[in-house]
Amino acid sequence: MSKGRPLDQWRGEFGAAYAARNPVTEAAVAQSETAFKRVLGGRAPGSVLEVGCGDAAFLAFLESLWGDACRLVGT
Repeated sequence: MSKGRPLDQWRGEFGAAYAARNPVTEAAVAQSETAFKRVLGGRAPGSVLEVGCGDAAFLAFLESLWGDACRLVGT
């Protein structure tokens, strides 16, 4: 990885290679959803910030759980 601004690195070849190695699959999302439901026990936090949310698949899941009860932000 080259030196420079981290965000620029994620936008370039490094980020593309990472996304190719770690695709968002239905199985991975389902596993995360199960774990997240278990940890929070159905309670909605006031807000969630997901850094590096990619296509925001997990934020969409959280929105389906909590709707307007939780402020969701992704970068």
